[in-house]
Amino acid sequence: VTASDETTASAKLGDIALGDYVDLPSLTVAAYGGSDGNGGGAFSNTKARVQVVGVNSYTKNGNTGKHLVFQFKDIMVNRRMNETNTTTGGYAASEMRKYLTTVSGDANSGKFLAGLVAAGVPQTALWAPSRVISGAAAIADLVYLPSYWEINKTVDAWSGGSYVSGESDGNSAWFSYYSPAGSASNLDSTAGKAVRKKKLHGTETDAWWWFASPYSGSSSHFCYVHNLGHAHNYIASSAGGLAPVFCVK
Repeated sequence: VTASDETTASAKLGDIALGDYVDLPSLTVAAYGGSDGNGGGAFSNTKARVQVVGVNSYTKNGNTGKHLVFQFKDIMVNRRMNETNTTTGGYAASEMRKYLTTVSGDANSGKFLAGLVAAGVPQTALWAPSRVISGAAAIADLVYLPSYWEINKTVDAWSGGSYVSGESDGNSAWFSYYSPAGSASNLDSTAGKAVRKKKLHGTETDAWWWFASPYSGSSSHFCYVHNLGHAHNYIASSAGGLAPVFCVK
């Protein structure tokens, strides 16, 4: 397997290929910040399916080595990005990041990571790639939200302005599960919409889910995938869907 496999529909690592999945028998995650009703993020005893969306996807920013990128197939829970409507500090400084992974200086962070490890995913198997999100300094997390570019592989226009800045093929990965091989299809185009749609866990309801990327047209909005599969953005304090990602080496 070589780095070029990230652009092929048949990419695989050994006997594991794009679209394959593993079911976690249960998953319990505690809340972080705020009540559950306002996006604290607590849920319990939930069977969770994680799906391979990338093979050797991370090759920029010093990332090397064979790896698999797993994403939760369904939206596991709704949670706010920040307590207030701000993108100050980007994803790196967000409350969402502290909920998902361990952040230096915050002993209460990493609720989702703790739940994932308790569900049987060894922390020693997890790998934190170096990632650039909207031009900010690179960060490395064991569990995280995907960026706009990682799903879309391009930046499109909406209401006269681009969704994000600072994400490009020169500094970002792309999860090849989300577009036809070799394509840089627009997130607002018809092609690829269906595969980006996710259901709220345990239901047949399509719901929207967060990107890690702040929206460039506002200091209060982050980007997300609409329940119809196209791009949009919303205020950071809204409780939106989570379909986190983690890597295994």
